[in-house]
Amino acid sequence: MSNKTYTTGGAISVGTVIHGTGRAVDLLRALGAELLRVAPGEPLAAEALQNAEIIDRADAKDTDHEIACAVLCDVIDRLNLIAALEGLWFGAHEGDGSDFGYWSDHEQTEDAQ
Repeated sequence: MSNKTYTTGGAISVGTVIHGTGRAVDLLRALGAELLRVAPGEPLAAEALQNAEIIDRADAKDTDHEIACAVLCDVIDRLNLIAALEGLWFGAHEGDGSDFGYWSDHEQTEDAQ
């Protein structure tokens, strides 16, 4: 499906972006890259990738992790806003909390049956 939000951004379609991890560093890398793909030049994407590097260091502080988690929430919210314009939603799949991606209400209904 074309990207109505960013005409220069990559296409958005139902499915997984990252699966099998809940680690903030993994999610920041994958979702930051996804945001950069669908919204080129989005400053939040660069911030996500930078925070992933910070918390991946052995000397990362608790405050670094808190900031990174706040950025991760912002990235998920931003991807969800973009997805909504395409008639989808973005987040953890209701059937598998480690499966982050774009989903449609129709897809959820089929899973529930």
